[in-house]
Amino acid sequence: MRTPDIYQESIDQNKVREFRRKFGLRQSDMSDIMGFEVKDRICHWERGRACPGLINLIKLCILFQVPLQELYPDLYQQIEKEIEERRIAVLLA
Repeated sequence: MRTPDIYQESIDQNKVREFRRKFGLRQSDMSDIMGFEVKDRICHWERGRACPGLINLIKLCILFQVPLQELYPDLYQQIEKEIEERRIAVLLA
């Protein structure tokens, strides 16, 4: 599934690489821990070329022991703001 363009810049600004390095892991280590046969998936996430699906986001949060908003802070804030604005618009309608 293609990520909407409005989110791409926020996806680019993720913290996956930062947390991987903090834990002293190589991309290949992460791939092994997460059970991937293909090793390039981690690189794609770190560079913002792809966004992990729900199951893999949960795996990342468990691996690094952090909530989602710490891995993708800009994306989380962008979506949080969007939902809050829509929620207010619905309540005022």
